[in-house]
Amino acid sequence: MNHRTPVSRRALAAPPRRCPPTLLALAGLAVLGPARPAHAQFSVTPVVLAVEPRATATSSLIRVRNEGSGELSLRLYVRDFEQDSLGNHVFRPPGSLGSGCGSRIAFSPGAFSLPPGGEQPVSIRLEPDAQARTCWSVVFVESPAPAGEGIQVGARIGVKVFGLAEGGSRIAEIPAAEVVEHRDRKVLRLELRNDGEWPIQTGGSVEVLRFDGTRVGTAEIGMASVLPNHRRRLEVPLPFSLDPGRYLAVSILDLGGDQLIGAQVAFRVEGG
Repeated sequence: MNHRTPVSRRALAAPPRRCPPTLLALAGLAVLGPARPAHAQFSVTPVVLAVEPRATATSSLIRVRNEGSGELSLRLYVRDFEQDSLGNHVFRPPGSLGSGCGSRIAFSPGAFSLPPGGEQPVSIRLEPDAQARTCWSVVFVESPAPAGEGIQVGARIGVKVFGLAEGGSRIAEIPAAEVVEHRDRKVLRLELRNDGEWPIQTGGSVEVLRFDGTRVGTAEIGMASVLPNHRRRLEVPLPFSLDPGRYLAVSILDLGGDQLIGAQVAFRVEGG
């Protein structure tokens, strides 16, 4: 049985025209699909661009490096994206989603070749938005599949581009938290809601205590991103051997700086 105490809630505002530091740590899209083959290894930095609101266009620079032993041919293209409550992404052509940055994004060069160890700077330009809303899209850097027999796969790395709304904020809440049984293991399930105009990135930990205050152990809550006005479900396995009895799971999520939210869940482990 679970008993959840009221969940703490903080309105996390930040001053306008400043990029929140946590956005710089937002996880970008790693190579999608199969792992990168050895003949098509490349890296992209950074994988997130959080663009401050400005009256004029803003240009940002990324660097693409060939980490492999052969020459690479690469191309760039834009997609709108959405992310569901489980963290899965859906990609659509530019302009398909109302939240996308669409035609506001341009980049140069759009295609190039890199020798082994070579680097290429790419400029990504974001035009201002008269509606003063936060938008998000992804710029893919893609290496096409090589010619040859059998199944050949290419690779792509996505750079998330966020155009931040003027005077935006991050207002985060944990509206639900419970400890459930999953595959013979206790799992802490949290629902994180972002009611603000800026995306958030969070991670943290959960501490398990017996009701007498004795500490059982701590588990890590991995980094997760939540888009504006979206929800994210986090599931944290509790890798502890728990004897029958009553426990508390105390979770803390760090949104950057001194901005913290958390939840406390009481649960029981029945006897064998």
